[in-house]
Amino acid sequence: MFIKPLEGLKPVKESGKIFLEAEPSELDRLHRRCLEVFPQKEIVSKPSEHFALWSQAGLEGLSLIARNFSEQAKGLSIDVKSQSYILSAEDERISIYAGGASGLYYGMLALLELFQKNAGARDFFSHPVYPRRGFLQDLSRGQVLNRAGWERLVEALSFFRFNWLTFNLEHNFGYEKHPEIPDEDDQLTKAEAKALFELCKEHYIEVVPMQQSFGHCRGILSREKYRHLAFDEKLLWSLDPRKDDVYSLLEELYEEQCECFPGDFFLVGCDEPFDLKKFWKPETGDGRSFPEIYLAHLLRLHQTLLGLKRRMMVWGDIFVEHPELLARIPDDVIIINWQYGTSNQENEDFYLAKSRKIADSAREFYVATTTWSYARLFPEIRTMEANNKHFLKAGENLCAKGALLTNWGDLGHLQLLGYIAPALGYFGAQSFKPDELSLDDFGRDFSQCFFGDESGNSARFYLVLDKINEVVSPGKFLGSSALFVLLDDLFSGQYIPACSLKGISDQLLGIIKDVEALTSGIKNPANPEWLLDLKPVIYALGILFSKFLVQENASLMFQDASKREEALILFGHLSAYFQEFAIALKDRWMSQAKPRGLENNLRRLVKVIEGYQKRLEQLKQSQGQSWEQFRDSPEFSEYKFNLIKELGLEGLL
Repeated sequence: MFIKPLEGLKPVKESGKIFLEAEPSELDRLHRRCLEVFPQKEIVSKPSEHFALWSQAGLEGLSLIARNFSEQAKGLSIDVKSQSYILSAEDERISIYAGGASGLYYGMLALLELFQKNAGARDFFSHPVYPRRGFLQDLSRGQVLNRAGWERLVEALSFFRFNWLTFNLEHNFGYEKHPEIPDEDDQLTKAEAKALFELCKEHYIEVVPMQQSFGHCRGILSREKYRHLAFDEKLLWSLDPRKDDVYSLLEELYEEQCECFPGDFFLVGCDEPFDLKKFWKPETGDGRSFPEIYLAHLLRLHQTLLGLKRRMMVWGDIFVEHPELLARIPDDVIIINWQYGTSNQENEDFYLAKSRKIADSAREFYVATTTWSYARLFPEIRTMEANNKHFLKAGENLCAKGALLTNWGDLGHLQLLGYIAPALGYFGAQSFKPDELSLDDFGRDFSQCFFGDESGNSARFYLVLDKINEVVSPGKFLGSSALFVLLDDLFSGQYIPACSLKGISDQLLGIIKDVEALTSGIKNPANPEWLLDLKPVIYALGILFSKFLVQENASLMFQDASKREEALILFGHLSAYFQEFAIALKDRWMSQAKPRGLENNLRRLVKVIEGYQKRLEQLKQSQGQSWEQFRDSPEFSEYKFNLIKELGLEGLL
């Protein structure tokens, strides 16, 4: 993924001791990281003004690659040079020289990859294209990670060369000055936040605090104490920029996060103020238009952050819509331009067009991609590939200084950590050096390096599950609707593709068979918990398959008594699969996240099962009833899945 071995070289071999030298302030941390990467090795460390690692046989070549490094690193910025390294590894000769502590750590990981691939390298020089490569974990849509979850995530981020972490955070933080905002059992406490900071620091990852500060504030505004701060007290979406108490509140929230996460940056959100965009009237704001009031709000937040010695980061959607504002914001503001594309899998030109005006403003900006797992039963991996490949390349061409992979949790954050493993690896590789990396080529390296699986079956497992998104998709713009179908009334049909139901069920059966074959071919993988997280999706496949079979044969139930008996059997399968799905989800969720979000998702599943059971009773008692009467019974309207309502966007779009 991060190093392409040269053919014709002797593979690097296990040697005796490894020698490590680094600046005194970094030596202990690098020693610990080296022991983590090479647990079987004896590490001999000594303080030095250089950052280097070598084997006894590699000592002779160390001075040469140090000179090569100095030559090749000329012209690199300080932050890029510190993450750069040069590596030679053949037979028992190992030499790594780096421009800083993180660069030497990345060199260790590259050496590990050579061991995994049984390969060698000579004078391999590497530096990141994007100096800052970040990850956003959504904490406010249903899933707050526990300590084990954070440890898993941070170790994976480090492995894939991420160097900053942030959040989507509306209300799930342990605010001591405002304890009414978070739920006691659904928050990142201050103690946990400080422990997370130390964990990330150990892995060369900076934590950037984040607080939603305009729209996306329902988690705060739904509390009675803060309701009066809403722009619209019915919609409870955006803070009201006309009220001074809003800024007093935000300053206190910012202070508490900054206390836990020392550093230089703060992400204020400020994206998607839907209600303000839709209902703001100039006469309610001293004659100012919405863009003017947005700018004024941002400038007040900027002043607050100056007092906290933090540099503002802000989402870029309003600047894409109103580029005239770009010249009026302070020079130190970093705009994060999020563009995720659609299931149409747009090319680089799409992202260039969405970013050009921000880039032309000559200010620092980042690009933000996504895992494409939000509101999905399983991530759209092919769509994720297109989004990350093309937007990261566009960002490189427009001189973006940073990149961010977002992991949103819409609809209860049902996706577990294991679902996003390919996205972490793909973004990691592409943000370090964007190229035309195909999923097939990536998959081989990803399977071998992350799962220790030379067969490539681990990556193929993900791609097979991704077929769910192709099969259950009513249209390219909406993308996969498998999760909506799963949660919908059995016979509503509102999210079902307009094609043969038999064709859909046959394709789902094919996926089930492929999953069974691949599962049996993956033996003793490394990082097994990431694959175990996929268990709920396998049971969900059974639910979808049974559901489409029932729908396919539903009308026949009223013409043929034997079909009615078959339907009763299928209803039994549905109930069993739902039980297994719930058990698997609970088991894997509790291994990585706090229980409150799980409880909310299980209540949703209970309602779905309740609807199925009522349908079953109706079927048993449907003598003399037509198929249409059965299908359209008004008593089942409450079990229809309302996507806009479930997303919390009623009245906003």
